[in-house]
Amino acid sequence: MNMVSIIKKKISGAELTQEEMHSFISCLQKQTISDDEIRTLLLAFSVKGMSDNEIYNLAMEIALSGTMFELRKDFPVILDKHSIGGFTDPATVVLIPILMALDFPVIKISSSGYGEYARTLDRFRVFQGFHSSFTKKQMILQLQNIHAVVSEIPKDLVPVNKVLEDWYKKLKIQDFLPFIAASVMGKKIATGASVVVLDIKCGESSQITDVDKAESLANLCIMIGRRVGIKMSVIISNANQPYGRFVGATLEIRDILDALASGRIVDKSYYALVRELATNALILAKRCNGRSDAYDAIDEVVENKKAYQCFQLLVQSQGGDVSAFEDKESLLPALNETYITAPKSGRLVDIKNELVSAGVSLLGRNAEGTKIDPHVGFEFFVTEGEKVKAGQRLAKVYYDVSDPAFAQTIGVLRSAFIIDKKRRKKQNLIYKVLI
Repeated sequence: MNMVSIIKKKISGAELTQEEMHSFISCLQKQTISDDEIRTLLLAFSVKGMSDNEIYNLAMEIALSGTMFELRKDFPVILDKHSIGGFTDPATVVLIPILMALDFPVIKISSSGYGEYARTLDRFRVFQGFHSSFTKKQMILQLQNIHAVVSEIPKDLVPVNKVLEDWYKKLKIQDFLPFIAASVMGKKIATGASVVVLDIKCGESSQITDVDKAESLANLCIMIGRRVGIKMSVIISNANQPYGRFVGATLEIRDILDALASGRIVDKSYYALVRELATNALILAKRCNGRSDAYDAIDEVVENKKAYQCFQLLVQSQGGDVSAFEDKESLLPALNETYITAPKSGRLVDIKNELVSAGVSLLGRNAEGTKIDPHVGFEFFVTEGEKVKAGQRLAKVYYDVSDPAFAQTIGVLRSAFIIDKKRRKKQNLIYKVLI
C-alpha cells in the first residue's frame, strides 16, 4: 500500500485499517519507509489520537513482527507480570517465588536498566552467573520443571517494538498512552500469557503522573487483552514514596533474602502490593475461592518458607550463585557509607520519590552513563509521618569513593526529605485496582 496515502489519511483524522497498519509496520521492518514519513505518521497518531481498533491493530502488528512464543498452548494457565511507569520496585522478585510455591507458572521477560535505576533482571543478576538468555524451547522446559523463568527480551520477540520505542523517544512523545499500551500488550500477546497483572506506577517519579491518566492506560491495556482472550488485572500504585527500606539492587536482594528466610515480610506496606498482585492472579486463574482464600494461600507459602526455597531454586536453575542463601553477607554493598541527617526537628511529611530516583540514577553511573553499579544504594531509617529531631539519621548512603557524582547525589537526597510541623494525610500505596 502507498505510505503517502496512509499518512494523508491519518493526518485527516480518519481511522487506519488493519491492512494499513500492517503496511506501515512492514515497511518499518523492511526499512522501505523514509525517516520523514515515519516522523510524520507517528506525530499524526499523537496529534489526532488513535481509535481502539488502531491501538489493537498496532499491538497485534508488534506481536507478529517476530516469533510468536504462544506459551499458553503448552500451559493452560501462565502469568506475565509487568510494571509501567519508570522507577521500579522489587515486588516482582518477591512475587515470582510465591507463585512458584503455589504451582502457578509465571514468566518474566525483563529488559536491563540502561543508565537508569535497576529493573527486575538487574536485581536477579546480583547473583553471579545468573543466566537470562532463553529460546522458546528452553523457556518451556524450565517452566515445566520449576514453574518460572526470568528472561531478557529474546532478539526474535517483538523486534519492531524497539524501533518504535527509539522513534517515540526521539520525538519526545514516549508518554503517548496508545503506544505504551500497544507496546506492553504486544509483548504479552507474543509470549502467549493467559493471565496478565499490570502495576502502573503513578506519581512524581513516573511518566504517568496522575490517576486519571493511569486509569486511561489501564483501560487501553484491558481492551487489548480482552480482544485476544487474556485475563487482565491492573493495579494503579503510588510512585510518590519509596517501596520498602532499601533502594539499590544488592541491598534490595539482601532484604528480600532476610524477609523470605524468616518466613515473614517485615514491611507491611511493601508486602501489601505483592499480596495484591498475587491475589489478583489467583482470582483470574480461578485458583482460589475468593480473596480471603488467596490471602491465606499466599501467607502460608511465605510463613512455611516454601517461597524462600522456590527463590533459591529459581536462581540455581538459571546458573546463579546461591551462596548468598546460606550467607547473605556474601552480597556486599558498596563499602563506603555516609548518612543523610535531619536539618531540623518536625514531622517527616514526604519522601520525594522522584528525587530518590534521580539520586540512585546519579550514584554509581559508569563513565558512559549506560550502567549503574548494583552495589550502591540507600537505606531508609524513617518513614512518612514519623517525628524526627534535628541531626537524626534519616538514611544511609552506600557509595563508591571514586564516584564523581557523589556530592551531587547527596544534595539531591537531602532535598528528598520534607520536614514540616503539621502532619499531612498519609498516601495510599494502592490507588485503584481494575480486574
